[in-house]
Amino acid sequence: HTDVRAYLNNVSAMAAPLNVPQLDTGAGPQLFLGRSYDYNAYNGLGSNAMNVAEFMVYNQVLTPQERQRVAAYLAIKYGITLAQDDYVLANGTVVWNRMINAGYNNRIFGIAKDDDSDLSQAESESAEAGQVMRLAPSRSSDLTGRDRQALLLGDDAGSMTNAVPAALHASALGAANRVQRRWRVQKTGLFQTRGVGAGFDLSFADATALPAGFHRGSLVLLVSPDPAFPVGTTRVYPLYGNGGRQLATGVALDDGDYVTIAQPLASLWAKADGAGNATTGGAVYSINNELYDANDLVARLLVPASNRPQWVNNGGDALNGHPFVAFNRSGAAHYLHVPTYH
Repeated sequence: HTDVRAYLNNVSAMAAPLNVPQLDTGAGPQLFLGRSYDYNAYNGLGSNAMNVAEFMVYNQVLTPQERQRVAAYLAIKYGITLAQDDYVLANGTVVWNRMINAGYNNRIFGIAKDDDSDLSQAESESAEAGQVMRLAPSRSSDLTGRDRQALLLGDDAGSMTNAVPAALHASALGAANRVQRRWRVQKTGLFQTRGVGAGFDLSFADATALPAGFHRGSLVLLVSPDPAFPVGTTRVYPLYGNGGRQLATGVALDDGDYVTIAQPLASLWAKADGAGNATTGGAVYSINNELYDANDLVARLLVPASNRPQWVNNGGDALNGHPFVAFNRSGAAHYLHVPTYH
């Protein structure tokens, strides 16, 4: 062929097209992958050590637009970051815009459904060096009927071992530190409108290097439309140990959201007069962790049915007009319990 070109991650890997004569094997056209036709003529050296997951053959030279669609399909499916192109679906819909996401075009990965290209990527993490995060829908069925929809993330190449200040709550007890690295979200189509459905799972390996003072078991995930993660617009999700990973479930992700990992300096604030505490007939069922909004699903202090202490708010017994929790007034072994706390 007179116009042979090579591309690596959709970037030209050769200075100019090559003129390669057609190979006549005497047995009609043949295709070899992993070794050359004339393998023995090179003393067995005409072969390549490589790993191949998928390849395609076309009977014509692809246009730049066609090549972009092929490259994006492979990039989303295998967690490869393209160096210079937007990610598009088979019909040309842009699902990752490099200009809109400027500064966050590192280690791009995500989940997508595109029936035209037979793409159904339900779980994803970047294949690039330094990758951290893994993404999946909280319910495996959430890809059903989601044709031409995608949710991709890319990071800003920030450090995972250096921390910067953050805040989870307006009070002094809300102080925290977060890793420098941030991820940005681009979501195409509804693909789980925030507050609808089960949301998404985000996780990272326990072995991930984190800043000093970050402790697995008390970490949280921060999600906000503002990259500064201000109090009031930031949603907080606990990260729990799960199969060698730190996992946040039911995470609501909107188009344009930012994500990072944080370590609260105080991890628990419980008070008898807190909002959302559950009591029935004077018995305490659960007490909220006041550091986080109740909608953020951060673990409450739970009370087993047979060991519930008493919630006291009688005028004479109240502490300066405030209720309190009374343990063991009846001789029972009353207690509060946090199932996962470090």
